[in-house]
Amino acid sequence: MLDPNHSPYEQQRARPADASQDPALVVGFFAAIVVALLVASFPAVVGYLGAAAVGAVAHRVVV
Repeated sequence: MLDPNHSPYEQQRARPADASQDPALVVGFFAAIVVALLVASFPAVVGYLGAAAVGAVAHRVVV
């Protein structure tokens, strides 16, 4: 039976997207994780390169 308070011409309200079924949200989520890992590892990479540069200069001076 039809609900007399509900018009069949009313548009249904859109449901929020389910993140597990929306490929763009899934890709965005993993991209955010990758970016966060890169940002977190940046100081270690810079420190390693700096130490390598200092070691190379010290090796030149000593040898």
